[in-house]
Amino acid sequence: MGEHGGGPHMNFETMAPNPAKPGKMQVIDNMHIYLED
Repeated sequence: MGEHGGGPHMNFETMAPNPAKPGKMQVIDNMHIYLED
């Protein structure tokens, strides 16, 4: 859980091979779910 971005939330990132950087991964989708009381 991160404490950045305005409050506690879960950060889901969909990773895929990055053709520009062999051996590295790039984030192709980044979704934040904010946790509310």
